[in-house]
Amino acid sequence: MPTVDEILSRWLPHYTQRQFAAEVRALSTLGEKWLYRPGQPAQLWQGDVLPDLPFLSVGSNEEVSVAVSWGLIISNTCDLVIGQDEYAVIVPIISFAEHLQANPMAEKTLTSFHQSLRENIVSRYFYLPASGRLPESFADFSRPTAIELPVLYERLAATALTDHLSLSLKGHLLLLMKLAYHVARPETPDVTRAADS
Repeated sequence: MPTVDEILSRWLPHYTQRQFAAEVRALSTLGEKWLYRPGQPAQLWQGDVLPDLPFLSVGSNEEVSVAVSWGLIISNTCDLVIGQDEYAVIVPIISFAEHLQANPMAEKTLTSFHQSLRENIVSRYFYLPASGRLPESFADFSRPTAIELPVLYERLAATALTDHLSLSLKGHLLLLMKLAYHVARPETPDVTRAADS
C-alpha cells in the first residue's frame, strides 16, 4: 500500500505530507478556493455536493423517515455513469447552525468541537467551508443512503450551477484519505474478538 507521501508525490508533486497536513488544519481559513474546484462538470464526480437530496433514517420502532438536505456523493466517479451501476451512495451534510440547534451542549464545548471539525480531526466527519448557498457544514460518513442514479441526475439537472459543488484535486485527495480512514481504521486495543477456531 502506498504511503501518503507517495500518493501526494503522484498527484501533487510539489507537496509534502507535512505541507498538506498544515493546509488541512488551516482549511477553515484557506476556505472554499482550496477545497472546491472552479466551474462544475456536466457529470457527477465523487465528492460532489448537491442540495435537496433525500436521506433515510430508521428509528427505534423501525419507523422510516426521510429528510431532505445537502448531500455529498461518496460513490466512486466510475460508478456514477448511467448504465454502469444502479445506485450511488450519498451522505448528509449538516450545517454548523443546524448542529448547534440540535445539540444542547455548552457553547464552549460546541465551539471546540466545531474547531475540531474545521481541522478535519474527527474521522467520521468531512469539513465543508461555506460556498454559495452552502453554509459552513460537515458531511457525516456514518449516515449513508443509496439513491438511484437517474434520480441523482434529475436532481443535478434541477440544481442551479452555483449549488453544484465539485472538489478540487486537493479536496478530493482529502476526501479519499478521510473515507479510507473512517471505513478501514484499526480498532482500538480494548476491542477483543473471539479467536478463530
